[in-house]
Amino acid sequence: MAIPILNELNDEITRLYIAGSSLGRDDPRIKKYIPALQKLGEKAPVFNTLAERLIALTGGDGSATPEALMEAGMLLYSIRYTQGSTDTGETPGDMVYAAKPLTVARTPYSKLNELITLLTSGSQAHSDLVREIYESGLFRDPRLFAAYAAAVTDNRSFISNYIADVIIPAVGQDMVPFIEESLDIKGSKRHARLFRILYHLTGKAILPLAETALAEGASHVAVEAIHALGEDPKYEETLLSCTKDKKGDVKAAAFAALVKLGSARGDELILEGLGKANIGHLEEALAASKNPDVAAKVQEEAERILPAFKESHTRLAVLLRVLARRNEEAGLVLIEKLYADPKFYADAVYLLDLENLLGIIAEENTERKNRLLLAASEKNESLGYYKLVACIRLFSREEVFERCKDVMRSKGYSYNLLNRVYGLDWDSRIPDDRKPWDPRWAGFFVARGDSYLAYRYIYNNDVKTWKQLLEICAKQIKDRPNRRENYYADILSRAFANKHPEAMKYYEKFIKAGYAKEELMLTINTNNPGTIQ
Repeated sequence: MAIPILNELNDEITRLYIAGSSLGRDDPRIKKYIPALQKLGEKAPVFNTLAERLIALTGGDGSATPEALMEAGMLLYSIRYTQGSTDTGETPGDMVYAAKPLTVARTPYSKLNELITLLTSGSQAHSDLVREIYESGLFRDPRLFAAYAAAVTDNRSFISNYIADVIIPAVGQDMVPFIEESLDIKGSKRHARLFRILYHLTGKAILPLAETALAEGASHVAVEAIHALGEDPKYEETLLSCTKDKKGDVKAAAFAALVKLGSARGDELILEGLGKANIGHLEEALAASKNPDVAAKVQEEAERILPAFKESHTRLAVLLRVLARRNEEAGLVLIEKLYADPKFYADAVYLLDLENLLGIIAEENTERKNRLLLAASEKNESLGYYKLVACIRLFSREEVFERCKDVMRSKGYSYNLLNRVYGLDWDSRIPDDRKPWDPRWAGFFVARGDSYLAYRYIYNNDVKTWKQLLEICAKQIKDRPNRRENYYADILSRAFANKHPEAMKYYEKFIKAGYAKEELMLTINTNNPGTIQ
């Protein structure tokens, strides 16, 4: 159970974080909590420890130091978010307390406050700081945990996705009380995501809450609750009743949960449903089912419909997605045939959503599926992205270059393909020994006059190609006097960083070609202090 004085004390500790630990000396607003904590300490010794930390913080012997404030604040934080429950529900004095201390580096609160504001303010600015929190290890500071839970439900996709997919799984079980506090089962769709995260962290422990969410929660939270109920056979009847729900997503979740249970009655309903026109709500269940009768029926239906697919294309598209996920050879052979004839592909690509079907195939990195991707993309030029994906997985980087250079038909096409495959951001800086691509890509782009892509894929130690790249940039600056590309300055700045022997020569050449000297000097000196005097 929560103890109100802990929340009140937290407000006072936060005040001192901001105002400074020195103001804690003889502070009556802190000292008033000491007797109450000592009383609670008669049953749970951790409260005595907290009282001792407050005595040290408020003492007149010079102990009101930042360290004393940090120790008191972190112990309080641990207690507030790892409280147990009472054994009888009677009084705080009867509490059975089992706190697990949360450990944290002594990061100044001023820095944490900046990060908490970023995570909770709704601002779009500086989203790269969220990645820095993780990469620096600062993400493990428990004072950030409540902000993580809040950030999952905001509308900034990068921040919410990164927190949910990277940071919270890395923190693990310590996030549970914070997510529980933020979760509203009657809330928006983003609260469904919180429920899903909580389920992944707690497993079957979430089942009582799942029952409540199914009965009282918003429909999107109820869907997540249904998935959780698939953990326990005692909910089979509940799930069977949900298969009759009017909402398609509720029905889909119920069938998938029944498959997870291995329900024979569920399999009967799935086989029965396969004979009906609308099978969209069965897709997840069909893909996950381990029943051989279900697998055989899916294959049979797909083969039956294919010759006249235009009449039942929606139904066939569902069956093909199921086959793509099931990984059975007969299904993969059938899918491979769809791409073997370019004329059929052109007729069916939109009706059967064949490009996205390859996306499903590409989700799993196996020899068989990569060969399928390669075969399909070699027959159809528009599938160049999947050719790159397959080649990178199957071959050396040298063979990738030889096989895929002809795929790069235009500057924009090349940019989108390579950046998607290699996951490059605008500011990606990868050391030469970690670059996964062939060094010849830079020369390939230089040869066709594409300075931007050459810059993205050039190796730092490739002196010859660097000179060719700088020469192209100087020419483009001269030929485009009314157009300024900032990356020209970035390219030259990087040449200085690499200690290219002709960097200064091209600095003068860029200026002579028309690049503003002050702007060029600023960029170079910002990245390489003191380079240009």
